[in-house]
Amino acid sequence: MKNRDHRSLLSSASGPCQWWFRVAVLCWVLCSLSWLPQPLAADEPTAETFDLGTLPDVRLLNQEGESVRLRSDVIDDHLVAINFIFTRCATICSPMGAIFGELQGRMPEGGRLVSISVDPTYDTPERLKAWSARFGADHRWTLLTGEKKEIDTLLKRLGVFTPVIEEHAPVILLGNPATQNWRRAYGLAAPAVLAQELEELASTTRQVRFSSPARRPRPQPQGTIRLAASPAAQPNEKPALQDYLTDVRLMNQYGEPMRLFSDLVQGKTVVVNSFFGTCKEACPTINHKMAQIQAALGNRLGSEVHLLSITVDPEHDTPARLRTLSEGYEARKGWYFLTGSKENVDFALSRLGYFVDAKESHKNVFTIGNERTGLWKKALGVGSAETLIETVLSVVNDRGEQASGGRASSR
Repeated sequence: MKNRDHRSLLSSASGPCQWWFRVAVLCWVLCSLSWLPQPLAADEPTAETFDLGTLPDVRLLNQEGESVRLRSDVIDDHLVAINFIFTRCATICSPMGAIFGELQGRMPEGGRLVSISVDPTYDTPERLKAWSARFGADHRWTLLTGEKKEIDTLLKRLGVFTPVIEEHAPVILLGNPATQNWRRAYGLAAPAVLAQELEELASTTRQVRFSSPARRPRPQPQGTIRLAASPAAQPNEKPALQDYLTDVRLMNQYGEPMRLFSDLVQGKTVVVNSFFGTCKEACPTINHKMAQIQAALGNRLGSEVHLLSITVDPEHDTPARLRTLSEGYEARKGWYFLTGSKENVDFALSRLGYFVDAKESHKNVFTIGNERTGLWKKALGVGSAETLIETVLSVVNDRGEQASGGRASSR
């Protein structure tokens, strides 16, 4: 294990006259770590699956002093690793911080790290920020504190509470909130092991099927599928999904107006993602995977399947800019890059579960739905292209046999 915190301390003392400081720090490191359990090797098992359910959306403070909600603002549908530390800790916390510092560079794209203080009465945002700086924390790593009552309730909900903070266990929670799959890992496991666990979680999917008008979709907590099926409508009655999505007007990369339900979703399997044109980080990767899906679909694209890439920056992403972008991915008919008025785009994004206040926070998630049979799945964009294509084809090929009795089932 590479302890970046120890290197930071050593490098902070510069100049030949301070050699003694380096020696002192090195002695402290050796003494403080000699009794600790060692990190697991990359080939040793480290995690067990458990059911966390819906992550609490408690309001806390991050290391910048900003009020944030744990589920909605910090984690959302991002792949996540969560550990529990306190800045006065003289034993396992520094090694756990160093592990997160290295894991930060190994995280699947779009993944996030979260450290929650078990000592909130002492750990102010400023202290958490200074502590994490020793390990090279960047924008992917959020540290949280808050009111002791709120923190204690959260720790109990997560199964890691201890009344004596010095006795807190080295635990890391690894999760895919989009699919509600969670694993509990050893907090001193090697970063390579943790990264492998996260890669596996990124490939998991969760599916939900609705077949009753009474279960028409409404906004739900993060981590659940937001869309539902369109049961066969009675004469002169709109399908339930049309009533939910509506025919809000968008515009494709060719400047053509398109209705969200009637032109894009109805009678089709859709694969949806969000992006923005000036994004240089996750968006090119996500759109490249959409191009791989396009290749796998062949002539089913346009006839059976629509690919919908919706911008979260409609004020900048004009049809002309989107057309140039789409040509770079050799988008064929059936893959639509969508924009429009901000009001209409925001509405469509909210109904599809993609709305964000800041474009940089857009979700690296694919939503795949078969409007005809009512099967919808979500998959993280950081998963492998092969797994993603397999998920898409499973929805495209669905014939609706699993729907029964007007009841929703999930697995």
